[in-house]
Amino acid sequence: MVLHGVRESTLTSERLGVAGLLDPRPPAVPRRTTHLLVVDELRAMILGGTLEPGERLRIEDLAATFGVNPMPVREALHQLTAEGTVVLDPYRGFSIAHVSAAKAQDLYSTCA
Repeated sequence: MVLHGVRESTLTSERLGVAGLLDPRPPAVPRRTTHLLVVDELRAMILGGTLEPGERLRIEDLAATFGVNPMPVREALHQLTAEGTVVLDPYRGFSIAHVSAAKAQDLYSTCA
């Protein structure tokens, strides 16, 4: 197998040390996308009561609050809409869903 002009056997032999041990470098830390960080923060704000049910969510205001571009906020809001935590009204925008205590507990246990 060839990866960008480098043979797989070359990659394997470079990673193996003299004694056949794997490279001692620590494994790469998995990176989280900006929109996933915004999802986590919004979910915490909703479950923590910082954002009230029915409260409108403006993408530009949230982007400024989190110090990110509007696109990750929009993606996060769509994800939370799919989960049922946020409601999207095509003419009014996003707002916090009215969630029962049982549903909130289910969301919290799923995300934790």
